[in-house]
Amino acid sequence: MKKLLVFAIAIMLSTNSMVAYANEEQYLENENTVSSDGTTHDYALTASKVYDTDNESEYDFGFLETIDKDGLSFCLNSVEYKVENMYDMEFAETGISYELSVEKEIGYESKENFEPSELYSEGGYDYILQNVEYEAAPDGQILTFGMDTEVIQGELDASSYPETMPYEHNGSKYDLQFKDYEIISTGWHDGYYIYGTIYNYDAATYQIGDIVIENNNEEFDLDPRNYVAFLEGLDVPTDIYKVNDVFYHGEAYTNSNDIMCRDYVIDCQMYGTKYHVNYELDITDYKAYLTYVISEDDKAYIESLKSSYMVTATAYYDKVIVEDARMSTPVKVAIGIGVIIVLAVIIALIVYLLRGGRRRTEDMNMREVRDDYKHM
Repeated sequence: MKKLLVFAIAIMLSTNSMVAYANEEQYLENENTVSSDGTTHDYALTASKVYDTDNESEYDFGFLETIDKDGLSFCLNSVEYKVENMYDMEFAETGISYELSVEKEIGYESKENFEPSELYSEGGYDYILQNVEYEAAPDGQILTFGMDTEVIQGELDASSYPETMPYEHNGSKYDLQFKDYEIISTGWHDGYYIYGTIYNYDAATYQIGDIVIENNNEEFDLDPRNYVAFLEGLDVPTDIYKVNDVFYHGEAYTNSNDIMCRDYVIDCQMYGTKYHVNYELDITDYKAYLTYVISEDDKAYIESLKSSYMVTATAYYDKVIVEDARMSTPVKVAIGIGVIIVLAVIIALIVYLLRGGRRRTEDMNMREVRDDYKHM
């Protein structure tokens, strides 16, 4: 599950580098950047943050009014914002259904053995299985096989039949699965035999249990009224087995202990139940249509994206132009002319003052001559 992160992230451009100023914000810088109105600016800073509003008046990226960099000063001209809704951004990238659900189509062979996953993940989100619908192929087929069991005492259990049955169909081998069973009959069933051996067959009589049997070389001389006692003498349960006939099997022979022997067979019935066991395998090609619904945690997260916005702010700066402290040629000429004029005025004043002093001196000398002449 994805979690909402409130962060400041820069949009990475190959020509940009990360800088930080006194406000400790992190920015990407770029030079000669063009703003939306087509104006080229000398310097630009870019940063991104997540806000819960699309009102630009509430954004604060801490852009400084003036920046000093590499001996130059830059003044903030304008700030532009790119506002993107995070819900639209997320689903535009992943393509996940806006209905917050996912439908999947899966092909498989056996509906009984198909176990769809309870959890499905896509695009970083978790989906929970809500519904499964099945569709069989039109040319589907179910393989079946049945067999009769032996006579069984009591109820049928798993030890009386195999769980699977090998089966070949159209050159392909399958393992059919046990489906069910049915009772064929319960009672006495023919076709069961018990084998035994008479030792000391060369004697005139031989005894089995309490029964003494006359040695008749041609046939097993046993009175049917003694069948039950005969079975009891062999420790054979008489509630399960019932004798139809007893007869010799083969000729007499001498065993390894040099004892004369002859084998016999008890043709009997057995009491019990015969079952018919059914096996089946569905080899139809099925399609499963699975519907997954997004988890509650991820649903809450997606809802939160609808009121979240990725805001990318770009501040454009222009270089501050400072006049050169050195004087230009016109200024120098003007100052030179001014100096010349001032000097001329000073010289004229000096000349004037000097001329005025000589006149007063001459006037004083003339008066003194006149005074001297009078007194003579």
